[in-house]
Amino acid sequence: MPIMYSGARCPGTQSNASIALFYLVCSAAAFHLSAHATDDRERSDYLTFALSYQSDGVRHLNHSLMKDDVDDREGILASLLMCLTYEPATDQRGFWLTHLHGASLWLGKIDVRWWTRKESTLIMYQMVASTAIFLRSQLLSHTIASENNFNFDMNDVMEPYHLDYIFGIPKRALRMITYMISLSVAMEQSGQQPQVDLDLFETELYLASPLECNVPPAIKDQEDLIRHYSHIFYLGSIVYCKRRLRDQPPSSVQGLVEQVLEHIEALKGFTGRRYCPVLWPIAVALFEAQGSVLRSRALVWVDMISEMSTLSMWQKFKILLGSFWDRRDTPGHGEMKWETYIGDPLVPSLMMV
Repeated sequence: MPIMYSGARCPGTQSNASIALFYLVCSAAAFHLSAHATDDRERSDYLTFALSYQSDGVRHLNHSLMKDDVDDREGILASLLMCLTYEPATDQRGFWLTHLHGASLWLGKIDVRWWTRKESTLIMYQMVASTAIFLRSQLLSHTIASENNFNFDMNDVMEPYHLDYIFGIPKRALRMITYMISLSVAMEQSGQQPQVDLDLFETELYLASPLECNVPPAIKDQEDLIRHYSHIFYLGSIVYCKRRLRDQPPSSVQGLVEQVLEHIEALKGFTGRRYCPVLWPIAVALFEAQGSVLRSRALVWVDMISEMSTLSMWQKFKILLGSFWDRRDTPGHGEMKWETYIGDPLVPSLMMV
């Protein structure tokens, strides 16, 4: 927010990443208001503002990327994070793919240790890199998923680690998810099973149960929320391993899916403020749900989080989830993987972050 306010106060003759971020935040707000407007004229007006602000934000961001001013790097990183995560990107596959590729190329030119100089830049880098990691699982058949095009290095920027108390992503789980997605990309591009001991890896994955994280005093009231988030990531990573790497049938993970459901249903008890969990581990688990009981429980919770958060990505996820289940239930598709399904250009794009 301080970066955005700095951009809001800049003269109209200037162009920098702070200004880009200001316009991108305005665009996100206008898109959100448009999606929830009840009057057609109001919805159209907000959409017009959103598209105009989006164009201005991308223009200023591109200008900043070309200049590559060291003093502007924090603003560029914040703007790239905004481009990768704000809601209009859930509608346009090409939009977030373009920014993911652009962020990768730009970050690849900068020594990753540069981001450790300030807590704010370190947090944003960890957020950008983790977002990219989860998006990569959706891009297995795209050339952008190759290592050469994916310059998001977490090895030198994991300390101090902030994503556990911000999003409930355990550090060990993130490392292992990153590794599994890299293996999945290699499998997809080579057509061969990975040359690793998957039995040993799966055992290590089970042993990586979430540890208590150091929650800052300012958010002590969110400890239960973070604990449930961390278990959702932990269990979701095991589901991903069994289905994606081990190629086990959906029937083998139903117990894990039910455990994930228990944790996401427990989130109903948190009423301190509006919240929104990361979609990736929830989607990884719920895509695998079988039987009317588990699926009904899943849809009830998705309706709850959609209404409480007001974010339309959950409404879109519900539609995608239902259509995937329908495909799974057709003869010959009982073990279809979600990556195959959402990779179809005819299937609506959804950023699972």
